Amino acid sequence: MDKGMLVYAVVDRERDRETCPLTGAHDAPIEMIRCRDLSVAASPVDLECFGRDSPESLRSDLLGYQAVNMALLGRYRAVAPMRFGLTAKNRAHVAEVLDTAYVQLRALLNRLAGKVEMIFHAFWDLNPVLKEIASRDERGQSPSADPDLSGLGRRLFEAAEARRKELSRAFHTKLAPCAVDFADGRAPAGSLGRLERIFTQSYLVERDREQQFDAVVDELGATHDSSLTFEIVGPLPPY
Repeated sequence: MDKGMLVYAVVDRERDRETCPLTGAHDAPIEMIRCRDLSVAASPVDLECFGRDSPESLRSDLLGYQAVNMALLGRYRAVAPMRFGLTAKNRAHVAEVLDTAYVQLRALLNRLAGKVEMIFHAFWDLNPVLKEIASRDERGQSPSADPDLSGLGRRLFEAAEARRKELSRAFHTKLAPCAVDFADGRAPAGSLGRLERIFTQSYLVERDREQQFDAVVDELGATHDSSLTFEIVGPLPPY
């Protein structure tokens, strides 16, 4: 068996938290490998088998990876998760890589200290949106009176796309002041049952402003009609 280390995240090393009573993939104990004022959370792993297991086992490892990083977020002020599946030969190799990338990692942790990631999703039910658009046809005529049905369909979906962009700008205008940074969300276009995702954005939020962020989302829900549904994923370690 080729023993290596599976890397989870880099954290600010804190004297009162030098041990980490967590378990990772395959129930292996999490070890904190130190370098200067940083530590890496890692666990022993069989490099010959890791990533070659069944989809079910790999999914279990991914869930374990996410659970470890969530636990670290509750224990440390600054957490920088590493890409899932990142491995090293041994503890010395982890420390060597950490030392080589120290300046960049130190700057990253300084930026992330005291912050979490909040992912905002907006969904809509397209049918009532199209009906509303059709009911206020710009030319003041009934949609059924238009002989060019293909043209009508095109105008409806163009108007729906304009409405989607308008709503996206409105959502972001409300949420951005609660965050110190933002980026396009990681979720691809998709659906929630019969609802279609129309907007996803990831926000970097100070931990003491989480409630403010939640309150703004509640306000959005109260000021928009029932064709819209909002979802927050977070707080998460900033990826």
